[in-house]
Amino acid sequence: MNLPRHLADFAAFLPPPNKHIEEAWQVTEYMLRKLNARIRADGGVLVVCITPNRDMIEARMKNAVRGEKISRDVDYDYFYRRIRDIGRLDGFDTLDLYSSYASLDLDILSLYLKTDMHWNKAGHYVTARIVADYLRQNILKDHNHL
Repeated sequence: MNLPRHLADFAAFLPPPNKHIEEAWQVTEYMLRKLNARIRADGGVLVVCITPNRDMIEARMKNAVRGEKISRDVDYDYFYRRIRDIGRLDGFDTLDLYSSYASLDLDILSLYLKTDMHWNKAGHYVTARIVADYLRQNILKDHNHL
């Protein structure tokens, strides 16, 4: 399936996925399963952070505020649900950073560089605090590592 250019970056958000995207999901699930098994064998715990890029945040915000959608077919939560489902099935934790950002009283886009989809200094700081808090509350409850 050839997606229009404005949808190509959102292919993972278009359920049901096309054949190539589904194959990519299967590879992702396989790799996460293997990584989780290796980490558990070494006594660790896998936590997958689901990290939104600036484009997805902008798209979700436009949808939430103005009811605009890139396409009626785009399901902004599909990717997040799919990763969480894989985690549930394979026994690893997931941390959805979009939901964590949305729960804070701040402009989410202020965490990103204006020129591309990467975090700026504030984005790195806020994300590090979210991850550290998550680890303290969910993984390291009985430890004082962080």
